[in-house]
Amino acid sequence: LFIAFDDLKPNISPYGDTLARTPAFDRLAARGVTFMNNYCQFPLSGPSRASVLTGLRPDHTGVYTLDGIFRVNNPEIVTMPEYFKDNGYETIGIGKIFHPLADKTYNNDPQSWSQPYNMPSAPVYVLSNAKPATECVDVPDNAYKDGMVADEAVEQIGKLKDSGKPFFLAVGFIRP
Repeated sequence: LFIAFDDLKPNISPYGDTLARTPAFDRLAARGVTFMNNYCQFPLSGPSRASVLTGLRPDHTGVYTLDGIFRVNNPEIVTMPEYFKDNGYETIGIGKIFHPLADKTYNNDPQSWSQPYNMPSAPVYVLSNAKPATECVDVPDNAYKDGMVADEAVEQIGKLKDSGKPFFLAVGFIRP
């Protein structure tokens, strides 16, 4: 299970924030490893995601913008999910894994996935008259795209578990 998310600061107690109350993160940190020095290859989602998913720096992928496609300059690159797929794994992508592009005909690197890529369609904001930095409306989680992504991931995990086949499930959240 590979989980990607956007634009989060480490404002949780495992990173020393004394104001935040984050019991779930505290429990997770106590059971695992908390990396204290994390860096990205580039200060934009597109180049960073291309770098993480290919293991190559932006100067090699050629992706320096949000709309860059690494396959333009490097059609032979093997991505992490593609590597798993080529080695017998079922590979499924849900949500924001590669950066979405203005070119909607390019659907999150199709050769990386065993199944068609799944990007749920949902409004960014529930309130139609505002675009606040944050929105907290009393609606079910799946009124937002990230809730739909989580629901689909849970459903896929159930199917994959029952199949008995090894899998690589990539789940990407935009505003967790």
